[in-house]
Amino acid sequence: MQDTIEKLQRFLQGCSQDISNPEYVATSELIQNIKDHFLNKKSEKSDYSPQYASLRSTLKEEIITTVNNYELKKETIVDENGESKEQTLVVAHHSKYNIPLFRFVFGDFNREFKRLDLLQFIQDSDKNAVLLGANGSGKSSLASFLKNSNLDNLFVIPAQKYLFLTEDSPNHKRTASYEDIISLQAEQDFKQQPDFYQYPHYFKNIITSIINEHIRQASENLITNQEINYEESDAGYLCGLFNQLIPNIKLRPEGVEQVFIAQNIADGEEYNFNLMSDGERAIVFYIANILIAKEGSIIVIDEPETYLNPTIYKSLWNELIAKRQDCRFVFITHSIDFIASRERDNTHFYWIKEYTPPNNWEIEKLPNIENMPQTLVAELMGSKKPILFCEGQYESYDYQIYSALFGVEYTLTPVGGHISVINYTKSFNDLSLIHHNRAIGIVDRDLMDDCWETKFNEDKIYVLPFNEIEMLFLTDIVMNLVISNNFEENETREKIENFKNKFFTKIEFKKDKIITSAVKKEIDNRLEHYKIQNYSSLEKIETEITQLTTKLGNISEIAEPIEGKLQEAIDNRDYDVLLTLCNLKKEVLKGLGDQCLDSEYARRALKQIKDNCELQNQIKERYFSQLIDSQT
Repeated sequence: MQDTIEKLQRFLQGCSQDISNPEYVATSELIQNIKDHFLNKKSEKSDYSPQYASLRSTLKEEIITTVNNYELKKETIVDENGESKEQTLVVAHHSKYNIPLFRFVFGDFNREFKRLDLLQFIQDSDKNAVLLGANGSGKSSLASFLKNSNLDNLFVIPAQKYLFLTEDSPNHKRTASYEDIISLQAEQDFKQQPDFYQYPHYFKNIITSIINEHIRQASENLITNQEINYEESDAGYLCGLFNQLIPNIKLRPEGVEQVFIAQNIADGEEYNFNLMSDGERAIVFYIANILIAKEGSIIVIDEPETYLNPTIYKSLWNELIAKRQDCRFVFITHSIDFIASRERDNTHFYWIKEYTPPNNWEIEKLPNIENMPQTLVAELMGSKKPILFCEGQYESYDYQIYSALFGVEYTLTPVGGHISVINYTKSFNDLSLIHHNRAIGIVDRDLMDDCWETKFNEDKIYVLPFNEIEMLFLTDIVMNLVISNNFEENETREKIENFKNKFFTKIEFKKDKIITSAVKKEIDNRLEHYKIQNYSSLEKIETEITQLTTKLGNISEIAEPIEGKLQEAIDNRDYDVLLTLCNLKKEVLKGLGDQCLDSEYARRALKQIKDNCELQNQIKERYFSQLIDSQT
């Protein structure tokens, strides 16, 4: 970065050589402000747009005042050259304040300072960076903005790449050297060059330069009688790394045509480079660019996972980072898999918090959220909606049902067991001042005591009104709708009544199993929240462990209220209460459901919940009113 600052300073001095003239005082002051503000690093942000707007306003007022004070008469409103006098005055003021120079200096350098500000996160770090951005966060715009930089140590590989070698391109340079490619990569000397990635000659030229360098080194070694070490050359490294990543294809340089030839190792057949897959050509493209990049470059790669599977891009970028330790890599991505592939020891993670077109990005370091994997943090930072943590995985009933019910309002995130739901919800909300978002969690009741539900609600964690989410399929509103789709009203009523009778019988027969499961669950909950209080000595710890059974409570006392509640519900045939206590989902849903209600009943019920908006609303109003109230 220091080299860049010195270069900017030299250029500013060159631009300022004429502006000491009093006529250019306004422009001179602005450039001096730029120099003082940026070169002395008085602020982390360098946006001079307000100064620019203020100066333009001042100039406009001066012009208007001058015109109004000028004694214009009808016969002299046009001068001898046929121009209006107002226009003449405007031109005069443009000349006085050297507006063209002002616009050039302001526009170019204000954008350049913005680019340096955006790269502050890598300036003083010895680590590479991953910049995460969700769709619509301005990732591609950021890459384009950085690509148009005049900084000769900043090199951007955009997401869109031309990956074919065009034989007849008029811009193909058969004598292309590394210096030619570095010049294109840097767009140096503060000149806006075309986007060379849009043209077919660039890829051809970069391949040509590597092969030319290989031939040059080999020729020098022959002349000086030195051993030719192909593996240590850039061409040899490229072919070796490619073969390491794609073991079934061998690459070799071809000096006459200045291309790489691909060979199928299985049958020995050689074929044209352009016949390789997009992913295989992308590997060559990435390797070639990184090998030639100027020493000490900041290399920005937009969507580094393009065309590649996770196994390959992990190895590819690990190898290239190790090869070019003199450079700093900035990866712009929305891929959670790519984030997972980066090593935490040598990588900082950032996210685009906000984007205001055309050229304003707010970038922050990705927070460390206690107990939460960094990949999950990255995924959640891109969400514009509140987060809903639930149990299970993406294929689980939990996720599918909650997505149907709350997918519009929330970003659904399944995280496994209830402990993860609890921990992630609390940890995420603890950092709300950083990410300006919020989270809720939903957990199965799992025979828990009502006191736990009250505690969880305080942390925005809501407990199902059923023992497990599958019991939702067996509520009256769902059963009636599913069965009535295939059966007449009377038969629907009979099927549901028959199911409930067998359900009550099953609960009566399995009540001991339900009670013991509930006792175990209560003890588990107490153990999860138990901490050793006195650990001043090993003896004190041993004493606490000995007393632990007493602190956990008497088993009979724990079981008694559970048994009483269960028996009362059985005696009263209270179906809704039993759904909150029943932990026999396989026996009841798969067994009795398919037998008494309909074949594949769970699948049919899930489909109705996903497809029927009226049913979704009934379920939310009946069973999730507390969660709906929390949204307001």
